[in-house]
Amino acid sequence: MAAKQTDILDLSTTGEIERKTFSIDGKRYEFRSPDELTLSQQQSIRFALTYVQKFAGDDEVQRRPEDGKKADDLLNKSVDLCTLKLPKKVLNTLTDMQKLRIVIGFSGATVHEDGSVTDKDGKVIQPATAAADA
Repeated sequence: MAAKQTDILDLSTTGEIERKTFSIDGKRYEFRSPDELTLSQQQSIRFALTYVQKFAGDDEVQRRPEDGKKADDLLNKSVDLCTLKLPKKVLNTLTDMQKLRIVIGFSGATVHEDGSVTDKDGKVIQPATAAADA
């Protein structure tokens, strides 16, 4: 009896890139595909998510002005990496929490109506109460 072969991976180097989208003030913008980013860029986004969320959520941390600047820079760089053709004019109108939600959306997490965030497996990353307070 012949063994049935099943692909565990289907890669395309010639096809059209499938992009997820998000809206700002009713205008649709596109996320980049994770395949378009280098490993270093993907690591930068993960680091920024961790740093910004820790900075925003840890009241025990003694913050220095340069920490806030670093968090802002990391967040803006991450939004640039995650999105395709998001105008700077539009980026500059967003709050930090809105930028964070864009990066979280790119990462595959889900932002719910109540402000809570869950990862791809449904694990709560940010509970609703913390999101509402932020």
